[in-house]
Amino acid sequence: MRCFSVGFAVVLLIAPFVSAVDIAPAPRVKTPVADAPGSRSTPKMPMTGLAPAKPMFDACVYRYGVGTASKECQAFVDQALGMYYSYVWIEAARAAETALTYDPECAYAWLVLHRSLEKYGRGGATPKTNGLAGILGGMSFATLPEKFTKSPLDLSLETARKLMPKANHREQLLIQSRLQEKECGRT
Repeated sequence: MRCFSVGFAVVLLIAPFVSAVDIAPAPRVKTPVADAPGSRSTPKMPMTGLAPAKPMFDACVYRYGVGTASKECQAFVDQALGMYYSYVWIEAARAAETALTYDPECAYAWLVLHRSLEKYGRGGATPKTNGLAGILGGMSFATLPEKFTKSPLDLSLETARKLMPKANHREQLLIQSRLQEKECGRT
C-alpha cells in the first residue's frame, strides 16, 4: 500500500510539468483514396443513383447472349443476370445500368434493369423536378422529358418496349411477357 501511495505522489508532483503535447502522438494525416466508396470523384448513374459497376468476370458462369455488338455491354448484362439470380439485386441494378452506358439501345439490358429495380425496391419513386414544374407552369410539365415524369422502374420498362423492334425475337417475347404481366396487375 505504501508503494502505491509513493507512486501516486510522484505522479501528482510530475504531472504539472509535463504537457499534453509531449504525451500524445501527432494526429495521422488521412490521404484520400481515388477508388474509395463514397468518394466525390465517382459519378452516380441517373437511374439507380449508384456508382458504376466494376467488372467481376468469372463471378458466375451464367451467360445469356443478347442483341448487342458491345462486348462490355454483354459482359455487364451477364454480370447483372448472375447477380439477379443470386438475389443480389442492388448489384444487378448497378451492372444493368452500367451495361446501358455501353449500349443504350440494348432492349434486354433495359428489361434486366427494370426487373432488378423492381426487386431492389428503389425504382418506384418518381424523380423530383426540383420546382421545375412550378417555374414552368402546369401546362409545360406535360412536355418535360420522361426521365422527369416517370419513375426509373416505369421508364426502364417503357424504354425496353420502345426498343422491342430492334431486339431479336427471343428478347421481344421476354419483353412482351413482362408487359403483359404488368397489364394483368401482377408484379
